[in-house]
Amino acid sequence: MNLNPVRSMARTVSLSFLPVACWRLLCLAAVWSTVVPPAHAQLSRLPAPDTTRGTFFGTSTALEGTLAVVGAPGADACGTRSGEVNVFRQADDAMSWTLEATLTPRDCHEEHFFGSHVDVSGTLIAVTSNRPFFRESTSNAVYIFEFDSLDGTWNQVQRIEQPAGDHRGEFANAMVLTGDRLAVTTAGDTSGNTYNGVVHVFERQDGHFVQTAMLESPLGADEAVFGASIDADGTLLAVGASTWARDEPGIVFTYRREPSGRWVLEGTIRGVDSFFVPISLSGARLAIGESRARRNGSGRVRILERDSDGSWELTHTIRPATPYDHGAFGSLVRISGRRLAVVGYDEQLAMDRNIDRIVYVFSLSDDSEWRQTQVVDVGDTAFASSIDLLGQMALIGKAGDAVAGEAYVSRLR
Repeated sequence: MNLNPVRSMARTVSLSFLPVACWRLLCLAAVWSTVVPPAHAQLSRLPAPDTTRGTFFGTSTALEGTLAVVGAPGADACGTRSGEVNVFRQADDAMSWTLEATLTPRDCHEEHFFGSHVDVSGTLIAVTSNRPFFRESTSNAVYIFEFDSLDGTWNQVQRIEQPAGDHRGEFANAMVLTGDRLAVTTAGDTSGNTYNGVVHVFERQDGHFVQTAMLESPLGADEAVFGASIDADGTLLAVGASTWARDEPGIVFTYRREPSGRWVLEGTIRGVDSFFVPISLSGARLAIGESRARRNGSGRVRILERDSDGSWELTHTIRPATPYDHGAFGSLVRISGRRLAVVGYDEQLAMDRNIDRIVYVFSLSDDSEWRQTQVVDVGDTAFASSIDLLGQMALIGKAGDAVAGEAYVSRLR
């Protein structure tokens, strides 16, 4: 099954639905690096509720406290590819995880792809139903589930549809939930000729999310499609704008929310050599993946830090410890505090091509250098189709149409 959507990198980031052709585009690069080779990390596997191939369990992942949330948009929960989301909770001994709930929407139906993106914040889980058929009207939505501490259940409390009058691409192309704020993008016209995407910002008021802002691209659709990816932390928001099929660099826009509730465009970061513009925010630190950075080897990750005046300064350019041709380093990025996780390809069996996808782990040292410290690897090209990072813990999905989906938790050094 090839679902072939255009996906994005929000707080929950995923690449499992990429068609083979897109992977080939992502892998047109060479690699170099000068950092110290890492150790391999230990993994524990979450108890997948279904071992059927093609459920795409692991397409999306999100971590929060003792919760691990994993989407399976290809699962036949109430019809073919209707989708479901599985919620795991860490045991008191911190060594094991148990399945706490399996979520489906009240309007569950076939070809719903519920679970394409997931995010979690406190007692709330946000899930997208994202059916990526371009230039067609779809029933895409974001569902909000809330935990009831009295009976220990997760209940759907809201369904958020594309606001009336917005016809600028598929809704829920990318999504991020942080605190009581939800930001959702539309895809725009991916041919880059007609209309751009937008970001809808929702705030939780009296238990329900209501729209409080809509961010539009400062550029025309012929320059870059706004809304390809999104991430947020506190009052800061970053939005990726992609050139999609055109072989040109993308752009990242950064915004700040003022106390009045108005969003101000602070930065425009150009030259992002990536098809999907993966981004990740942690405090005043922004990571941008560039898997197609051919001039610099097999890909790279740029780290920028925000100054007090709102400007973003490039502080580090990161590449893998061991260089491999066509490594696609930077396909996904997650940053959390002083740790960075980057998805790329590895070379196996002394072959002249890359057949294995892995997670590179970096730590920020006391002398302010990012050093590669670990590699997370299960020896499979379906591995690291999604990833989330929380402090010293990483949640990594393994999803594909030819494998039974899996999700792994890794304790990082």
